[in-house]
Amino acid sequence: MIAAHPGHWNVATNALVRAVVYDGLGLDHPVLSTVLEVLAPIAEAELAYGEAADAAMYQIGTDWDDEPEFPEQDGPVFLLGVCALMDALWAAVGQDPLCEIRGVLLPALRDALPSLDAQAAADALFGAFAKHYQSEQPGDAELVERIGQVQGDALVNLVRAGAVKPADVLPVGLRLLSALAQLCRSNSASLLP
Repeated sequence: MIAAHPGHWNVATNALVRAVVYDGLGLDHPVLSTVLEVLAPIAEAELAYGEAADAAMYQIGTDWDDEPEFPEQDGPVFLLGVCALMDALWAAVGQDPLCEIRGVLLPALRDALPSLDAQAAADALFGAFAKHYQSEQPGDAELVERIGQVQGDALVNLVRAGAVKPADVLPVGLRLLSALAQLCRSNSASLLP
């Protein structure tokens, strides 16, 4: 039933976010793993659609009539990579410089995802963040320039960098979100010491 309609993808993705962030459930929980299995092929289709749409946009003479359709705003990669992760990163960054938050974020990402390059994950997050939020703290411009051209979706950035396989993008995104949520569980207005 979830896979049958894009509106259900939205509900399922939001339920995953809530379960991981607010309820503290692990991805090995039977209900979460079942929902992730259902959403995995949808996420892969969403990523493939994004690549096809980008290729069609930048190729001269491409026939847009043959462009595959995908309800972008309801896709689990978009909902997790653009909406949830960017909001969580915004909460973690606050008014602090990105380059200083990076020092706090890297160890948290290493702990949450030992198999993922924490530097690549931080670059994907900060690159997407720079597309959505204006940050003018000292050192931010240099950091964003070093990261280079990226999309406004952290999960798409990870897949394009080859750091994550499309089939693994949702579990990785949820683990990143969980790490950000753990960092934000304090009474301090800043993550910096």
